[in-house]
Amino acid sequence: MKDEKLYKISLASSVIGIILLFAFSYMTSPETSQVSEIGPGDVGSRVEVSGVVEDKYVTQDGHLFFHVKENNEEIDVAVFNDNLQSMGLEPQRVEGGQEITVAGDVEMYEGELQILPVEIEL
Repeated sequence: MKDEKLYKISLASSVIGIILLFAFSYMTSPETSQVSEIGPGDVGSRVEVSGVVEDKYVTQDGHLFFHVKENNEEIDVAVFNDNLQSMGLEPQRVEGGQEITVAGDVEMYEGELQILPVEIEL
């Protein structure tokens, strides 16, 4: 009987802990960065950058690629179709020359830094 009660308490504590970690991860906001400050050491971290949309490209599959340019520095942004849908964003709403804020994870692709966004503000 004691083992069963201990098991239930352990299971409940684990579930509550996981839920709290999940909630805190969504409540923490990413660090706002200058595009020029982002480097290879930031791979895997979440950042937020603001700038101007440049070189927008939409693939046939509906993936959106563009650069965020700030003070003559730029970083690639790759928004895949499933992320566009989950953010409720249509590619045609993003236009060249438009001010934008992108929050997402820094990744390396073919030797270039890019941001995989979780949130985009136009």
